[in-house]
Amino acid sequence: MNDINTKIPSRRLKNIRNKFSIKQPDINDKKAWLIMWNDYASNSTCPDISILEATWQRLLSSDESFAGIFLFDGNNNMAGFIHYILHPSMWSSRMQCYVEDAYTLPAHRKTGGITVLYDELLARSRKNNWEKLYWMTKVDNLSAQKFYNRIATRTDWVRYERELDIMNE
Repeated sequence: MNDINTKIPSRRLKNIRNKFSIKQPDINDKKAWLIMWNDYASNSTCPDISILEATWQRLLSSDESFAGIFLFDGNNNMAGFIHYILHPSMWSSRMQCYVEDAYTLPAHRKTGGITVLYDELLARSRKNNWEKLYWMTKVDNLSAQKFYNRIATRTDWVRYERELDIMNE
């Protein structure tokens, strides 16, 4: 995987980092997170409140397999987040990290916030010796793809899904 630091001049990356701060989800962040989540999920079917509450509790828990990184701007307002899931692999003895959600508020796009989030996740992956980070994006999300093409390698895998209705199977 490409290193974010090799793609952005170090002085520019330092200036970007100085605009933002990173922190772990905190109980006091719930209201801001919910507002951002609803904006993020506005083009999808948003989970009901019980699912959102369960997700929030997972983000606050000490279970490292389901975690988040929150981005704050210079005024200490939440500006973005990453939610990720760590899991073992049949192909490696090291953990893999699936980035399930990555989002920055529209006002913070093209300001480097998403770079700071992925840079933090990359630092965690190195510190913890994870095998890889991976994620997906919608085929028509060209702005995200432009960023992802700078920091990672696009694969040729195609994703399939099947919804499971336990009651009717």
